[in-house]
Amino acid sequence: MKKRVEGIQLGKTAFLLIDMQNDFVSWTPYAQSIVTDLAKVLKACRANLVQVIHVIRHYTEDGSDVELPRVENFLKRPFVVAGTKGADIVPELAPTEGEPVIIKKRWSAFFRTGLKVLLEEKGLDTIVVGGIFTPNCVRTTVYDAISYDIKVFVLSDGTASEDPDVQDANILDMVNIGVKVIQCRDFLRAMELDGNV
Repeated sequence: MKKRVEGIQLGKTAFLLIDMQNDFVSWTPYAQSIVTDLAKVLKACRANLVQVIHVIRHYTEDGSDVELPRVENFLKRPFVVAGTKGADIVPELAPTEGEPVIIKKRWSAFFRTGLKVLLEEKGLDTIVVGGIFTPNCVRTTVYDAISYDIKVFVLSDGTASEDPDVQDANILDMVNIGVKVIQCRDFLRAMELDGNV
């Protein structure tokens, strides 16, 4: 018998895909390795009317809006510049018509964006998070969501870091503060049991 994932109600849940952009994904094979599983989850979310929200980063060409720790690297080799192919979401995970795309300027998907309002307007109190990179944008988004009393699930095999040890350490840190960590197959199972997968 297949076990339900406790706490996920499809009608109250959003699937957040963070920074799955060409420039970022190309940085490491660990990021590239999660694309296939995320594509399966994305397809199932669409089939079950689970709200998909794409969260991406855009910088201006002159680097004037880059956060301080990244300025030096950006000026050497610009990345995710608005309007470039590198800033596009990888084709396998590209948004379809009507799926919101949140553009952020900092690590957290909540910082100076409309994400919290969007979730409230749609009556969503739970997020399932996939994407890159776990120590940066994934983790800060998760911590901010907790501060807003949003229920959070993190896909352990649907997130990636530039090093597997860093990935494991950050996943453990999130587990230790009470974040529910599941695998892609667990979220797929939840949709299979409650929806149309």
